[in-house]
Formats: sequence, C-alpha cells, structure tokens
Amino acid sequence: MDSVQFFVGTLETANLFISVFIIYFAFLFLKKSQKHHDRKPWELLIASTIVFFISEILAFIKILNGWEIIGLRALLQTLFAALVLFAFTHQHHLIHHQESIHIHSKKASKPEEEKEIRASSNN
Repeated sequence: MDSVQFFVGTLETANLFISVFIIYFAFLFLKKSQKHHDRKPWELLIASTIVFFISEILAFIKILNGWEIIGLRALLQTLFAALVLFAFTHQHHLIHHQESIHIHSKKASKPEEEKEIRASSNN
C-alpha cells in the first residue's frame, strides 16, 4: 500500500466518523425542536447527512474489500448536494416570507428585561 492510498483511506475513515457524529447531534437537535413547525430545513439536512453516511460506508467497504458499485457513490454525492441545496433554499424562503423571526432566551434574568426583549422584537 503506497502513501497516497493510505492517505485516501485515512480521509475516508475520518469522513465516516464525522458523519456518525453529525447524525447523532442532528437527531438530538431534532428531538429538542420537535414542537417547532418550521424545522423542515433541518429535516432535509438530516436526510442529506444520512445519504453522506451511506456514501462513506460504501467508500470504506471499497477500501477494505475493493468492492464497489460503479456510479453509486457519485449518485449519492449528487443527492447529498441536492438535499443540502434544497435545505438552504427552503430556509431562505422561510426567512424572507415570515413577518418576523423569533429567537427566545431560555429565561430572562428580570421581568423588566423580558418586557424589553418583547418590545424590541415587535419593532
């Protein structure tokens, strides 16, 4: 095994672990935001991450066994890019067609500050 193959294998393995962490944290985020009705872009990003994970599993199998379905990774990478692009355009649509965007703090330190936050967000 030459150094180029080792380097490519290391990067593919790192991508596989990165995709596992992304899926894990994205699912945690979706669990906490399940009551929010405008989370569609996040669901699309989860789907794209799962597609990326499958693509990386196929790359890892190719490294271990040399087995590959020609063109499948290219198809998965295209699907990944399309899902990410659609998530961004959907988020752009949500931002531009909403009357306001609300960001809530967990809890205000004083009731006066909470009133100020609400008053400033209404303007």
